[in-house]
Amino acid sequence: MGYSESRTAERAVGTKKGRVLIMQSSAEVLGSEVVYRLYRAKQAGEYVYLIYAGYKRERVYCAAGKSRDMAESIFSAVVKGRVTPCTLPCIVSDLLPDAAEEEAAVFEMYYKAN
Repeated sequence: MGYSESRTAERAVGTKKGRVLIMQSSAEVLGSEVVYRLYRAKQAGEYVYLIYAGYKRERVYCAAGKSRDMAESIFSAVVKGRVTPCTLPCIVSDLLPDAAEEEAAVFEMYYKAN
């Protein structure tokens, strides 16, 4: 079983589907390359971030929220963990903040400030 170090490149490139490529990386898992990409896309007038993982014939896109900082953090964790497409949805959902927790944190910050 072999793993090699991943390579990460940052760039912003438009695609035919209207997505903008923000970051790209790859890693070797069990002798095959896994390709990772972080995209920004517009959905209902707002920017959202998508993480792509491609391994052999498997390809998956997962929503990574509306925050670029959070999406980049999740992307880095996915690359570092050499996540394959079959587990990407579970990993991303575990790493995304829970909407109720996020709302409570904003509420708490508001009351501390006032």
